[in-house]
Amino acid sequence: MKKSFGLLIGYILIGVSLMGCVASNINLVKDTGNTAGNIINGGNVVKLDALTYFSKPGEGLYKLEENSGMVTKLTDGRFVEYINIANEEIYYIDRGHIYKMDTDGTNKFKVRDAESEGSNAHFLYVVEDKLFYKTHEGLLYLNNQLVLPERVHTMAIVDELIYYIALEEQWNIYKVEIAKNLFGNITVNNKEKLNDDYSNWLNVQGDWVYYVNESDENSLYKIKTDGTQRTKLNDRYSWGVNVLDDWIYYVSREKSLDTEEKAVLYKMNISDKEEIKIHIFERIGNIQVIEDWIYYYEGSNEDLKLFRVKNDGSNKQLIY
Repeated sequence: MKKSFGLLIGYILIGVSLMGCVASNINLVKDTGNTAGNIINGGNVVKLDALTYFSKPGEGLYKLEENSGMVTKLTDGRFVEYINIANEEIYYIDRGHIYKMDTDGTNKFKVRDAESEGSNAHFLYVVEDKLFYKTHEGLLYLNNQLVLPERVHTMAIVDELIYYIALEEQWNIYKVEIAKNLFGNITVNNKEKLNDDYSNWLNVQGDWVYYVNESDENSLYKIKTDGTQRTKLNDRYSWGVNVLDDWIYYVSREKSLDTEEKAVLYKMNISDKEEIKIHIFERIGNIQVIEDWIYYYEGSNEDLKLFRVKNDGSNKQLIY
């Protein structure tokens, strides 16, 4: 009887151990190969030490040496986007293919071929050696393994959590935990709905999720990562949201009686919601924020140029 009881206890302990393996931590780090705010805005610019890497639509991927101002082309590319730097390598997407290469432009390698896989890749996040991306259909993958069997609009990867906007659930925001099972496969657990708003421009920083509420005329909102304290931040039609440190950067539109409608870049202090007008543009697409610089493209579709301006609106510079 004692022997049987001992065997029973042993089996229970083994079972508990296996259950622990099912929900093992995936060991993600806080920092991805680019910021969530930049990725949601196309991931066209990223910085490593004194080198700034950027894409030129229709031409390729370049690097800017900040000390000398020298610009060097690293590789051709029709539409380079979602640039990440991890483990001293550059990852990016061009026409749906995922590539990686050394930071000097050598050893270029196609990581994922869109044609053979049957779908283009978008919204690439690189965390150490882990590549998160979604397909054209909206399915979320990690290193070519399907992670989330539902259609996603945009997402943010933070620690062991995926925050995402669910296309088939009225564009509400959800979060799930990432884990590895006993066989090393990635699983998602504890799906949690955070809001009921038709959401866009998802950013996550600290304990807050920032987004545009299209149910409320594209106003800017925030909500706690546990789904509480939903708060309206402005009454402006907003897009291009990019959250970094103490500020929320976003674009709105402005029209006076004697001028055509223009795009206006604002920043808002996270603590007191102070809103500051930074710059006015004839036209602007998405924005990238790196340190105290804001990067953006300006011009016609046939001749887009990359500019940057200080986050106080001063010192506008043409990069390329």
